[in-house]
Amino acid sequence: MVLHPYECLPDGLCQNRGSGSSTENFMQLSFKPTRNQLSRLISVQGHEFVGLPAASSGFGQKHGGEQMSRAALKRRQRGFSLVELLIVIVISLTLGTLAVMGYQRALEYLRVQGDIRDLNGLVGQAKMRAAADFTHARAYADLDGNTFHLETWNKAGNGGAGCWQTLNDNANACTVAASPVQPLAQGDTFGFGAITTAPPNTQAVFGQAPLCDDGNGGTIPNTACIVFNSRGLSVPIIAATISTTGAPTPNGAFYITNGKIVNALTVSPTGLVQSWLTPAGAAAWHAQ
Repeated sequence: MVLHPYECLPDGLCQNRGSGSSTENFMQLSFKPTRNQLSRLISVQGHEFVGLPAASSGFGQKHGGEQMSRAALKRRQRGFSLVELLIVIVISLTLGTLAVMGYQRALEYLRVQGDIRDLNGLVGQAKMRAAADFTHARAYADLDGNTFHLETWNKAGNGGAGCWQTLNDNANACTVAASPVQPLAQGDTFGFGAITTAPPNTQAVFGQAPLCDDGNGGTIPNTACIVFNSRGLSVPIIAATISTTGAPTPNGAFYITNGKIVNALTVSPTGLVQSWLTPAGAAAWHAQ
């Protein structure tokens, strides 16, 4: 059988036949490579070697790429190094700390904002109850206990002499120690920290609302009360009287703080209720 250059036999061997020479030099190429050998050259006569055909070069590139892929796969399967693991842990802890701090700040803000909304609702309710019952009513704040509640003047209480009665305390004609109250949220207190000035165009005298009267001509220490008459105006209780109201006043206000911000609720002489906010370190009031 006559072989032309790079003709292959059925057994997978290719022979290269030299042309123009008296001695026939040819090469047999095996395309059945072993694990570590892509091809082999067998010089049969004349010890002449020739390069591999293009097909064998492509075959080597293919299997070389497979070996590189296996090496890369082995490197990936080795996992993370200790340094890489420590870097991931540090980043995770940092992000977690920032998230927790942000959550705490948001929670503190929402708590104090919820308290000022509750006080706003209570003051508005006292204003309406005074007009509806044709009497006077007040929003009562216990500055020591950090609680608040609503009271109306019960003309028939105390044997007809009159007394303050806590709203929804149907068991008692006059307010008692066990009457229901609403506490401020955790971390919030009545106070204004380092703030020394009232919101603009509100109080003539900065501070919590005047002391609550006891219904017998005296006052209750560590309290603050915003009182409304039957016309819905903010008025003070005249000292040494049985809850007799005086002329409208601009001094009705509550201040609460969580140590970072201060919220204020002010009532104008005409009964206008407004909420304010400032940082605890310096007065920079803005209306809410």
